[in-house]
Order: sequence, then C-alpha cells, then structure tokens
Amino acid sequence: MPAGVANAGLINFTVGLAQEEARHGIRIVGVSPAPVEPRRLRSVFETEARVLGVSVAEAGRRWLAHVPLGRAAKPEEIADVIVFLASERASFVTGTVVHVDGGATRSL
Repeated sequence: MPAGVANAGLINFTVGLAQEEARHGIRIVGVSPAPVEPRRLRSVFETEARVLGVSVAEAGRRWLAHVPLGRAAKPEEIADVIVFLASERASFVTGTVVHVDGGATRSL
C-alpha cells in the first residue's frame, strides 16, 4: 500500500475518533514525524548507497532533499511536541495531525 494512502487513512481515523470521543473529554491528536536520526535512518542510507552506488553521505543528502530544513529530526524534537500535545496547554487541540517533519508535508 502506498504510504500516502496509509497516511490518509490514519488522518481520517484520527479526525473521526476525535469527533466521537470529544463528548467524553478525550482528545485525539496524531503526530506525523519526519525521519528521525540516527541509527535506523543510517541503515536506510547505507542500503540506498549500495543500491545507487553512491556514498552513504550522498544517499543521505538525496533521501533528505525533500525536507526543507535539510536534515532528519532529533528524537527530542518529536518528543517535545508530544509532551506539549499531552499537556493542559494544548487542551483545545483535538482531531488533527501535527506534522513534525521540517516542512516536508505539502498540503492545504
């Protein structure tokens, strides 16, 4: 299944579930993270490098070219957003997906 189809399903599920559970005071928020450094992403770069016949560094640059900030996320950058969304400071946030992806998601 293409990733876009799976993501659309998860987004719609998040919105629908949030609408159902709001009356119980339950907030539903999705987080769509960017690729996160280092170890797992490094293995992706190594595989890409072998397939493309380029260096690991070049494979990484190519793989992250679609991220306007030009890099992978740090784990704490994703965690900070999740901590905020779970806090009272985000008490009016529900039924949405927050893209923590360095600007890679292009949508309206």
